[in-house]
Amino acid sequence: MECKWVLFDFDGTLADSLPLFRDIVNESARKFRFREIKDEDIDELRTLGAAEAIPLLEIPRWKLPWIARFVRKEANKRMAEVRLFEGVGEMLRGLSGKGIKIGILTSNSEEAVRMALGSELVELVDDFECSVSLFGKAKRVRKFLRKEKLDKDEVVLLGDEIRDIHAGRKAGVRVGAVTWGFTVEKALRKEGPEFCFHSVLEILDLAAD
Repeated sequence: MECKWVLFDFDGTLADSLPLFRDIVNESARKFRFREIKDEDIDELRTLGAAEAIPLLEIPRWKLPWIARFVRKEANKRMAEVRLFEGVGEMLRGLSGKGIKIGILTSNSEEAVRMALGSELVELVDDFECSVSLFGKAKRVRKFLRKEKLDKDEVVLLGDEIRDIHAGRKAGVRVGAVTWGFTVEKALRKEGPEFCFHSVLEILDLAAD
């Protein structure tokens, strides 16, 4: 079926914000007393889903809501440091020009996303699904489908993490993975996404799907 909407994850998919988020997560580790992310942890973390990373970093699950609020607040303060990946503007303009609607699905706040995108690219975004809980993307996608009165096959959820793929599967939409973000390609492919992109501009292929 024709792709009518692309729902983009933000961090690691459109925005090169992972170095910033490592800093913020380590700030929260000191505040909430769990393991900081060390250089030697990175390779292993990039093969894991969020559910597996939580015990690796020794994070008590009951602390997650407080940690998430802290990370979101600090990200808002520092989003001016974040840059989009090369080609994101061209890609978003290309999809929009072909009539594909663009949504942002992220744990970040809408304010932070708007700041990082800038005034021109913000105008290309048709829907902001922001401040989503760590494992709440599937629920938000189902709500989005009802709101826009869409068939599941008309939407592609695109992200860089295993939890994005799992969220798309639970919501019943098609799923695409990008290989320039946090999770390594081998781990993403094991989850069987319908699409796997190796460069930002390859995403334009969805316009011809």
